[in-house]
Amino acid sequence: MSTERGNMPWTSTVYGKIRLNTPQPAPSTLADHVAAQLVRHLKTAPDRGIVIQTRYLKDLPKRLSQHPSLRDTVSLFYTVWADHCRRKPAVDFINLPEYGKAIRSLRLALSGDQAFTTETLASATILHRAEEVFNPSRHKLLHQQGIASLVTAVGKPRLNDDFQATLMAEIYINMVPHSVATGWQNNLNEPDWRDSIEKSLSYCIQNEEARSQFKSTMRTCGDMVDRLPTLVQMIRTSGPGVGQDERKTALKKEFQQTIMDMQKRIAALVRELIQLGEITEDKDPKSIAGTSYSFSSVTLAQILLSMQSLHLGFSRMLYDWSLAEQFPDTNASTRI
Repeated sequence: MSTERGNMPWTSTVYGKIRLNTPQPAPSTLADHVAAQLVRHLKTAPDRGIVIQTRYLKDLPKRLSQHPSLRDTVSLFYTVWADHCRRKPAVDFINLPEYGKAIRSLRLALSGDQAFTTETLASATILHRAEEVFNPSRHKLLHQQGIASLVTAVGKPRLNDDFQATLMAEIYINMVPHSVATGWQNNLNEPDWRDSIEKSLSYCIQNEEARSQFKSTMRTCGDMVDRLPTLVQMIRTSGPGVGQDERKTALKKEFQQTIMDMQKRIAALVRELIQLGEITEDKDPKSIAGTSYSFSSVTLAQILLSMQSLHLGFSRMLYDWSLAEQFPDTNASTRI
């Protein structure tokens, strides 16, 4: 409400002009209600320190009325997230009415005309993320297999489709472990897909100068992920006396060099981001290292953490493999 005071030229009467905020209409449909919940969630998420890479969520409200599967999975996500914020005890999803409804809607979508749409892929992704964060599921692999099939069926990101590009970026991060564990041929690392994903993720960096190095570092990590199934297969057949010794030794040196290059790129990227102000470094006596870091966005912090975790995971795998094979030059360079 605002007021304005003044004197009319023909009288001494004081007047006030009152402007009231227009009341918002109550949601009239289930889709409207879910959309309103999601919008409220997105507006308050930064204040609650939410850590989740879901930029595509902002594009969902306008799609809910046309896609019941998307509506019901978003409703489930909002319900379990709200319960988490209220510190309610976690409940097995199998006992949640919202979960049963989301599963039924997704099955109907997959059996109808909306089976291979970006919205149905988003439904499966949100369902997987909800279970992964709030209900560690026995069916996680099943969800990932479904997402992998849908990614192939939906096809590569369309030009200038920000919703699809940001969704694929979310899927890429979630599906790396699935690709490693199952040997799934990861379409997301093919050039057209990768370019779109890198562009989408690079928007977490505000400075244009840093984006090219960010994309280059992401590409190095992606190349390593592409070759990881080969390393996993070699590890599974490890042991002194097992054949292909020359190939294993050459592969070990190749991976060792790649891991070292990855670490150099990550370190160089962090230094540049600090210089450009994307990361702020401060003295912090409460920190173990005596230093704390602030990031320009939560997404940037998540991606850098993922890169570093990837490097550490590869280093540990390579070191353990070197021990199993009893390579003669197993030394500190293969250690974490």
